[in-house]
Amino acid sequence: PAEQLRRTPTPGDGTSRATPDGVGRSIAGHWEGKYQCQLQEIGFSLDITNHDDTRLSAVFEFFPLPGTLSFPRGSFKMSGDYNQGRRGVQLRSTEWIKRPLGFQSHDIEGELAQDGSTLQGRVLTTGCAHFTLTRE
Repeated sequence: PAEQLRRTPTPGDGTSRATPDGVGRSIAGHWEGKYQCQLQEIGFSLDITNHDDTRLSAVFEFFPLPGTLSFPRGSFKMSGDYNQGRRGVQLRSTEWIKRPLGFQSHDIEGELAQDGSTLQGRVLTTGCAHFTLTRE
């Protein structure tokens, strides 16, 4: 059977395009979860914006998880790509918004779950490990 199509707005140009249901939702939105770095679990969120079918921008914000030791908050901008075919995401840090002393920004790569509810992958910084995010 043919896949159902739905109309989704295309940001910026006031038009819409037909996309397969579920794919058109893509990866844009607010995501929240945690990652590991230097043997610590750190909370973080990603606010992702689609600029077209493949180009993304995001804000990565990190913060202490409840019940963890004092940990500073910080944030930086990112840009990258989304491959809808394999549901793959690659984001590179571009500039700091709020940089705590001694902290470095991260690049990440991950994969969107088939149902679009989670994003999992790796933080590409020495001493860091995997991340898991849930769509909020």
